[in-house]
This record gives sequence, structure tokens and C-alpha cells, in this order.
Amino acid sequence: MIEARDVRVTRGGVSVLAGASCAVRPGELVMLVGGNGAGKSTLARLLCASDLAEPGMVRVDDEDPAAGPHARRLVRSRVGFVGQDPVDQIVSTQVFDGVAFGPRNLGLSESEVRRRVTSSLTRAELTGFEARDVSELSGGELQRLALAGVLAMEPRYLVLDEVLAYLDPDLRPRLRNFFVHLAHEEGLGVVLVSHDPADLALADRVLLLEHGVLRERPCSAPCGEHRSTDLRTSVADARPRVPRASGGLCLRDVSYAYPAAGATPLQAADGAAARSVLRGASLTVRPGEVVLLRGSSGAGKSTLACIAAGLIEPGGGTVELDGTSVRPGMVGLAFQRPEDQIFQDTVYDELAYAPRNAGLDAGEVDRRVRAAAELTGIDSALLDRYPFELSGGQQRRVGLAGVLALDAPAYILDEPTAGLDADGARSLSGLIGRLRAEGKAVLLITHDVETWRGEADRVVALRDGIVAADAPDVATASSTVAPAHAADGPSAPGLDARVKIVLLLAATVALFAANPLIAIPAGAAVLAILAPRMGLRAGAVARALKPVVVILAFTLLANLVSCDGRASVHLAGQVGLDPAGGLRGFTAVARIVLLLAASLGVARTTTPPEICRACVRLLRPLAHVGVPVGDVGTVLSIALRFIPVTAQEFQRIQLAQRARGARFDTGAALARVRAYAAVLTPLVVSLFRCADRLGDAMAARLYTDGGGNVPARPLTLRERLVLAAGIIVCIALITLAR
Repeated sequence: MIEARDVRVTRGGVSVLAGASCAVRPGELVMLVGGNGAGKSTLARLLCASDLAEPGMVRVDDEDPAAGPHARRLVRSRVGFVGQDPVDQIVSTQVFDGVAFGPRNLGLSESEVRRRVTSSLTRAELTGFEARDVSELSGGELQRLALAGVLAMEPRYLVLDEVLAYLDPDLRPRLRNFFVHLAHEEGLGVVLVSHDPADLALADRVLLLEHGVLRERPCSAPCGEHRSTDLRTSVADARPRVPRASGGLCLRDVSYAYPAAGATPLQAADGAAARSVLRGASLTVRPGEVVLLRGSSGAGKSTLACIAAGLIEPGGGTVELDGTSVRPGMVGLAFQRPEDQIFQDTVYDELAYAPRNAGLDAGEVDRRVRAAAELTGIDSALLDRYPFELSGGQQRRVGLAGVLALDAPAYILDEPTAGLDADGARSLSGLIGRLRAEGKAVLLITHDVETWRGEADRVVALRDGIVAADAPDVATASSTVAPAHAADGPSAPGLDARVKIVLLLAATVALFAANPLIAIPAGAAVLAILAPRMGLRAGAVARALKPVVVILAFTLLANLVSCDGRASVHLAGQVGLDPAGGLRGFTAVARIVLLLAASLGVARTTTPPEICRACVRLLRPLAHVGVPVGDVGTVLSIALRFIPVTAQEFQRIQLAQRARGARFDTGAALARVRAYAAVLTPLVVSLFRCADRLGDAMAARLYTDGGGNVPARPLTLRERLVLAAGIIVCIALITLAR
């Protein structure tokens, strides 16, 4: 049993938990509810020993995590935690390794690790996904993967913090049923933190956290439902609509495609099949009209929003606002978490960012700032405050007000109620009512259609790339992926990554140490033979060379052209051509091209987890002299996992600022530098938050310093022979062709 007694937490002089006590028994599902900022996540972290109770006490099966490191580790092994955003909880780029991370930290045999991974993926309905790259997965699949990673630890209890908040409504019932199954059939104690009233029907008990006090409520009673005191205007009592003559947002026959899910930049450059998300989508939102847009995860709703706001050029079709082609800054766009885009030093400056970008005078900027603050319920006393000192709810209001300060004729809100309690949702409803009454065109993208259906003029659905009148979605079966079989988890067929890395290093030495007249033709011949097996085409190499083609050309010309009068072929004055130097330049360029092609071949046939495992195994002898090889492998795995995530976050923030009038590709060089610098603050804040959550997830799965979780694996006889043959050839080139 998880038992909390008289837990108290105070932050910044404010009591978050004021003597909270509760118990969670095996085999029951307990729902924890309360308003935004009530302390639900704080209590959830205490229940799973992410934080320690002081004062107060939390015990799990009579173990007190505050008793010492061993007790805390034991409690964490018994209580699994899954947070709201699955991206922050997945360590590896590959499904198998991501799920195996926890069991390997337990020191289990590799056969037991494979058993647990297979079992947890089956329970999470991800059978056959072992070899998949996590970038290929939908939001729902990522959440199930995070859940599978925790289930592989075989905990006795689960704490689930808002895990359904951002999921497709068609997926939520399946996960709800799964949580009930875990509690009632498998005997786990499950704590579900949620705002959704639909979850109440699942619970055996409901705990309401309000003003720091925790008390039990009947399952049938409304929990955490309060009248809004910030924005009292609702759609029902909003002043009559005053449609404007302008402001209609119109999309006609819009199409758009991007590389297939999971395609790497190399694959995209090599012509990987594009995935079409929009195929002639048309939609009109009139002044004073609220239109709901629904669609399954991955249907292209956010892409459509960016196109409608002028942030992405469509592949075909037109986007107009009142008959004028849409440009960034003409349509207000708020992404799912507008608070994540805050970057100014004061709330006032944050709200003034868009009007200032529009070139308005100080008086008009001030008017818009105060109007947006009033519209979103931001007290004027907060305008001089540092935004990052505000509460989460206040930051969301600031982020949304920064978009509203555009005073645009049309607004797009992408999943604005995700993570909001009933009070916050009602406030947002009042805000939308005000926008409608002012004659704004409002496009609301949401999974929570039933919450908003009665307040919208129309509901449309994005399905199969087109926008149509709303209708129930037709369930589509997940594609079946054949499970891979490998000694240490799924991997691409072929040689062990250690063999590839060692041979690449040996080939590099041979290429630059041997006689180029022999080494270059030999290297080209070997690449020509191996290219079909590596899926390497000349076009891929050419596109990969594009960023450095200027450097290569300069290298060739610098060696060929002589300006000191010593050239054998004179052109004019001291300038001439040096054939010997040209040959040296050609040799240098040829070596670089061959090395790049070989590296591309290795990259195309080796997954990031294989590279991590190979590096750890190659460096393992250094562990005997104190080198933290296991940590090196973990850091490399995390880096490979989050480099693309960082790039995506940068792009998201940049788009959000472009929607508020920022210019990244026009103006003086200094202005462009300032524009890009403005992206760094929210990016760094976001990455720090991500790092904190990732650290919590790793600790919850019992990662410790120096914990190497890569199993040993001897090379096969075939791999040893290939490695030996490759090294012999390289040595022969160096010694015989000099």
C-alpha cells in the first residue's frame, strides 16, 4: 500500500500541500483531481519518491524512501511514474532500447530483459514495434511506449500524471480500459491524475485536492468544478455578435506533403517517399464565426494551421484573408502551449512584441497591450513582472495575450484546452465568446469536440487530407510490423556496428596514408561494390556534398592556381596554373568525397542505438582504468535522441514568433541576428524543462552514475573474418602502394 501522512509542501511562501493524507491499495484505481496549480503533480512526485516528503511521510509497502538511497531505489522500483509528455521519458531512438532501459538498470540477464520488453509492448498494444524508430510513432504510440517502459520494470503501483491530456479522443477509451485492467485484473494500484470528467467513471475512489487539502469525494460528484472568477463572460452571455465586413479566412484546394514519418535528412535528400497530409483541403471561416476542426493525430491539423497563418507555403492552392494572400502576422496563431514561447523580460514587453513588430506607435502599442491583458484576465499589476516568476496558469494567459495583442481579424487556437482544468476551460470559453462578439474569425483545433460542439457554429473534420463536414472517424487498424530477432535487441540486418566503425577508421587511415594513385581507385572500386548493399546512390552523395561544395572547389582552385609566378603554365602576370598542385587538390577532394560516401554508407545501415552500443563495447576496456564508459554510452544515446527534438523545438518557437510578426529573413544583418537570438530564451527554458523531466524519468527507472546498461556481445565468426579481411586490405594498401 502507498500511504501518505500529513504531507506539507510550501513554495515561495505559498502552501501547496497542507497536511495531505491518503492511501492507495493494490488492485484499485484512484483518481486524483483538482484545479490547475492545486498541487496534484507535486503529490504525484511524492507518491513515486521522485521527491521526498518533509515534513510528513510517504511509505510504500512499509518502506520509507527517506530512510536512505537503498530504500528510495526500492520504492522507485515498486512505483512507476508516467508523465504528460512522452517525449521527455523516452531515452533511446529505438523502441526496444527505450523499453529495455529500465530492466537493464536492474541488472537483469539479457534474456529476462527481452522477455520483459516483449511482454510490456504486448500489454501496451505495440507488438512488433521493437525495431521501430521512435520518430515514426504517433502521439498515442509514444504515450503507450512511455507506459511500456515503466511496465517493463514490473512495478506494483502506477502514478499516471495527465497521460490522456493530449491524446486523440478515439484512443482515450482504450487506455482507460487498459488502466482498469491493470488495476482490477493485474492487481496494480493505479493513481490517475486527470481533469477529464469522463475518467471519473473509472475510479474506485476519487481524491480532490483543493487549497492544499486532500479529501475523498464520491465518484459521482463533480470534482474541481468552480465558477470562473477571471473571465466571467461566456459564449452564452456574450454580447451580440457584431460581424465585421472584413476578416474572412479562406483556404482553397490546399495541398502539402513532407518526408515520410521517420525519414532521416539523408533519406529525405535521397528522395524518400513524401507523405501527403493535405490533398486539396478547402475551408472558410467567416467574421464572427467559431469553427471547430477535428481530426486524428497526424492528420495534419497543425500543418493546416501553420499554412492558414502564412507560416508554411502550401504545395498547392491559396490562402487568403479578406481577399489578400496571407502573410505571417496577419492571422493570430496560438500553439498548444503558448506559455512555452515566452521570452521577454517583462509581461508588458511580451504583450508588446507583436504590435511593435507591426511598426505601431507607442500609444497604439500600449492600447493593444492593455486590451489583450484585460481580455485574458491579466491584472495590470503583473505587467511589470518577470514572466518566468508567474504561475503556470498565469504564464499561459501571458502567452495567449501575446498572440491576441496582434488584434488580428482571424485567430487559430491549436488545442487550447489541453491540460486545463474546468475553471480554465470556462475562462477560455469566455475569451472565445468575446472574440466572436468582436467579429473575429476563430478556428479552434481540438480533440475535445464534445466540450465545444454546442458553442461552435460549425464542426468540420480533417480526414484523408481534405476538410469535410464532421462525421464519426472510421477506426483504422495499426499497421503490423514484423518483430525483429537479434541477440541484443532488434537491429538492421548486416554486420555488427563495431565492425563497421573499425573498418571505417581503418579505411580512413589507408585512404590518407597510402599512395593516392592506388588508394583512391581501390576505394572507389570497393564503394561501387558495396553501394547496392548500403542503399547508397550517387544522388545521395551529391546532395550530401552540397553544403561543402564551395570548400571543395576552393581547395581545388587554391592548389591549381598559383599567384607567385612559379606556375609552369602562365596566364597573366604572376598568375598561372600549377598542374602538380592541381593534382594534389584533386587528390584531397577525391579523398574527402570517398570518405564522406563511406560514412554515409555506414550511417544508412546503422541505427543510432547500434552506434551507441558499439561505442560502449569498443570503449569497455577503458572502464578498468576508471573511464565511465556506461555514462558515455547513455549520454551519446540521449544526444542522438534529442538532437532532432531540439531542432523541432527551435522550429516550433520560430514559427510561433513569426506568427507574431518576427522577421528572420528580411532586414539588416543585425536585425536578423536579434530575431534569431529571441528564439534562444524560450528554447533554452524548454530544454532545461525537458532535461529535468528526462532526469526524473531516468531516475524513476533506476539509472545511477556509472550504470552501463549495454550487454556484452561477442562478434560472430563471420563478423570476425570480415573485420580481419578489411584490416588486412587496409594494411596492404598502406605498405604496398606507397
